[in-house]
Amino acid sequence: ALYDEDEIDEGNTNISKSLLLVSRYWNAIAKPFRLRRLRLHGAKSLSNVIGRLAAVPENLRRVRHLTLSDSSRSTKEGLDGALSFERDALALLKMLGPSLHTLSVCLSNPLYATCVFADLWSIQMPQLISLSVSGLYAYPSPSSAPNFPQLEHVRFDGLMNPNGLLTLTDLGSVFPRLRALEVHGLRGSVSFAREVAAVVTNQDASGEKGADHRTRLPRDLQRIVLGIVTQSGQSSRKPSARAQMLHLEM
Repeated sequence: ALYDEDEIDEGNTNISKSLLLVSRYWNAIAKPFRLRRLRLHGAKSLSNVIGRLAAVPENLRRVRHLTLSDSSRSTKEGLDGALSFERDALALLKMLGPSLHTLSVCLSNPLYATCVFADLWSIQMPQLISLSVSGLYAYPSPSSAPNFPQLEHVRFDGLMNPNGLLTLTDLGSVFPRLRALEVHGLRGSVSFAREVAAVVTNQDASGEKGADHRTRLPRDLQRIVLGIVTQSGQSSRKPSARAQMLHLEM
């Protein structure tokens, strides 16, 4: 096998493995489906796969779904390990960007998380439909032409108070076809709550209508979902965190 079982979707793995062994004809047909879904966790998994992908012809690198995350030990790998992971992560995203339909990136190490997310917005992903970013993400920045022209759903998680995400960031230019926006991990985000209220009601906190607060939002945006973290079990020694979901229709 080209990859380890934990690095590739097992549903496609068994089928494609069998077809590869039937004949040369079926081998040629099955190869493009061999790499439809990748799940990579940690620096070792990432470096192993990116090295092997480089040897695969571009027409056989038709990865449609990618999940990329670092490990809980990433903060202990030092600066050299962080730079190596950042380099490999960006190389992989640029390599697979043109074919991706869904992408999930979860990064916990602050040494490279924001840098990777900042560079992510400059990578062309013309077929991407759904995107999830988790960690200390940088706000999306527009380019001369949209890098995510087909994106319909985006999920942000990792900033407690992402003030300016809706009114200062030009989401309409970055995601022109966005229909659903999710923002999770919110804690004590008073200023962001006011921002959301201004966007949904299209008026200031005073109740007066002024500037159009929706000018920077995608025209097709229909729904905003907020994940608000609250504390529960205050009587216990270790209070647990719960997420309260708030669905807002535009």
